[in-house]
Amino acid sequence: MSALLRRTDAASRAKASELGPELASRIDEVRALFVKDALSRVLS
Repeated sequence: MSALLRRTDAASRAKASELGPELASRIDEVRALFVKDALSRVLS
């Protein structure tokens, strides 16, 4: 993603802006898994 953001052509910038929200949602999913795992460890 950072490679796309460093490029100055419009196609690369557009691709990076499309990938941003998808990447953010994936990170949220992974974070939720870690939180659930941590909570289950604390509560068990």
